Amino acid sequence: MVRQDPELRGHDLFEQHCASCHVLGDLGDPKKATATYLDGWGTPQWIEAMIHDPDAPEFFGRGPYKGKMPSVDVRPEDLAKDKPWKPMIKSDVEKHAVALFLASQGGDKPDGTSPRAIDDATRKIAEKIVSERCTTCHLYKGEGDDEGNGEAPELLHYASFGWTRAQVANPSTAATYREGALDEKLKKHMPRYDKDLSPADIDTVARRTLSRAHATTPR
Repeated sequence: MVRQDPELRGHDLFEQHCASCHVLGDLGDPKKATATYLDGWGTPQWIEAMIHDPDAPEFFGRGPYKGKMPSVDVRPEDLAKDKPWKPMIKSDVEKHAVALFLASQGGDKPDGTSPRAIDDATRKIAEKIVSERCTTCHLYKGEGDDEGNGEAPELLHYASFGWTRAQVANPSTAATYREGALDEKLKKHMPRYDKDLSPADIDTVARRTLSRAHATTPR
């Protein structure tokens, strides 16, 4: 019974299958991590920091998605000075609104205590930004990816239990990181676990990840 306790089982599964690449709380090695740190993952603070500097070491800077997501408000260093550039998000207010909106996609908190609050005005502003600007690369409600890369994830229900579970099971589906996620060109990409773990264990990993992510703060 102790071995099957969700908290202990989730800890063991994360340590065995996830901590070689990710960092979450006391699990994983920050010096060896090649994937995003999950402390605070899915919270407004994590999202706001990530969209500002996606290539930071704690986000995509050490993995296969380095250089694939531009900052929403910082001019690319490799863009020629004579080339025009406009930030995707024009103010800190917009950036915070988008972070709140994407965090709200996760629905209720992992412990089920309360929904992530966002007022209607902020939601309207942020959803318009996500629908019109982020969908150049991302999908939202199944629509977007104007450039046809098939790499940026679906943002509907982002960081919810269902989204997280789908990502653990198989990241190369339309629900999360889509068809390009397992491309061999993406070295160190996240593998699928639906062939190695039982459905119950995948549920446990997803719940444990969300629970611990929201009990910690971004590094």
